[in-house]
Amino acid sequence: MSAPMNYFSCVFALLLSAQGRQAWAEPPRPSADTSGAVVAPLVDEPMSIDDRFSTEGYAGLYAAALQSSVPALGLTGSIYLAEDLRAGMDLWRGQSKGLFSSFRTQGGGLWTAWELDGSVWLKGGLSYFRLDRPTAQEPMSALLNSKDTTAPQAVRSDSIQIDLSVGQLWSLENFSLSADYVGFSVPFVTLTGPKQSMFNVHALRIEVLYDID
Repeated sequence: MSAPMNYFSCVFALLLSAQGRQAWAEPPRPSADTSGAVVAPLVDEPMSIDDRFSTEGYAGLYAAALQSSVPALGLTGSIYLAEDLRAGMDLWRGQSKGLFSSFRTQGGGLWTAWELDGSVWLKGGLSYFRLDRPTAQEPMSALLNSKDTTAPQAVRSDSIQIDLSVGQLWSLENFSLSADYVGFSVPFVTLTGPKQSMFNVHALRIEVLYDID
């Protein structure tokens, strides 16, 4: 056999050998028949924030016979964190002129409410409370008809309160009603002005709530 033929024979043998090694190295390709195809395992997608937290809740208006010992009007909103747990926020303004000593209040608070039994809820939280008063007398003492013996000098105080109240919530067809029957607030941090020495009371707060889905 001539030298060129030996050369090409050797090259051809090397190519066949390389092709055989490549065929062994490659994974088997799936056939066109999908009946025996390997199905990739399903991977659970991460839960979205809407799946982890409910967006159901309420937004509405309320009127309080007493909020921090003064009649008030306010805005409220809340969402459900669990079936028996809500978190919410309030904003309010109040004035007692014409009823007893003239007090003006405003504030806002964050709260959490727990369902105790059926429609009964226990609410607790923290709030910012601003009180403008004509004298150093406090709303609770004026509410109890205590005689004001302080000098007629306007006083403003700002404080942080701990709030606690109990009420009920009724869900109707297109809206909900809520009532806080009684509660109290204890100022525990004074930001400006004189420290308030007495607690404040809440009574008969009626809420008209729009249902958020």
